[in-house]
Amino acid sequence: MKTKLKVALTFYGQPRYVKNPHIFESYRKFYLDRYDCDVFCHMWWGNPNKFETSPWAVCEGEMISPDSLDYIKEKFKPVAIKHEEPRSFEFDKSALEYIDGNFTGRKHHPQFCNKKNYSNILSQLYSIQETSRLALDYIEKTSVHYDFVALVRYDTILFGVPDLEKCDSSKMHIACHHPNFPDMIMFYPQKHLNWSANVFDDASNVCYSVDRVEAEQFKYHSFKSRFSLSEIQPARMDAHAVRTPDDDLTNAKCFSHTSQEVWEKSKGYYK
Repeated sequence: MKTKLKVALTFYGQPRYVKNPHIFESYRKFYLDRYDCDVFCHMWWGNPNKFETSPWAVCEGEMISPDSLDYIKEKFKPVAIKHEEPRSFEFDKSALEYIDGNFTGRKHHPQFCNKKNYSNILSQLYSIQETSRLALDYIEKTSVHYDFVALVRYDTILFGVPDLEKCDSSKMHIACHHPNFPDMIMFYPQKHLNWSANVFDDASNVCYSVDRVEAEQFKYHSFKSRFSLSEIQPARMDAHAVRTPDDDLTNAKCFSHTSQEVWEKSKGYYK
């Protein structure tokens, strides 16, 4: 019998709508049943009044049910899990001075360029860093080697992702619908944990390189500071961000659907 690929599924962020059954079923179909997976989870958990969303994420109904943590433990069976109460983040003084001087209230959708949204960006980067460090700690303790690490969200229904058996195990694979680092799903070799396990710590250093104050830009420039862009491979990945408790693919509001033209343009971006 052929040995299954070893995959680390690293979840981050708020466990929004995680009890929507289509979410778990999609991860089971595309990862848990296909590969030998270990699951790692960092999440924001605690005071429900402290959960915030980005301005463009219009969420309806109960985002996070009181038993979401137990549900994740039961269904996904993480080998390591860490949860923290939501909190606000700020860039360090010099970074914030630069961002305020170049972006705040001015460029690229001014309603997004504000301190509340900056906190949301840093919250995402922090959670990515923490789930990645959970994986690194487990690797150090067990000497396990992962063929791929998948960085994923709790609120996403997958409906089309690449077969890892056919993917280049030396490449960072990102969704190709824009040439930064889309956050629905990405997967990469174990060596690139050196990126994701430091992406929050890098934020104040790479802020001087971003074109827009967006999490995708910070992830991209953090990776660029540590690895060659030639190690990035755009790939088609179709997923849906759940926005209601009973959301499914019949009432999907946003897909990472990618035309052939955008795909080819995105691939050329990293030459």
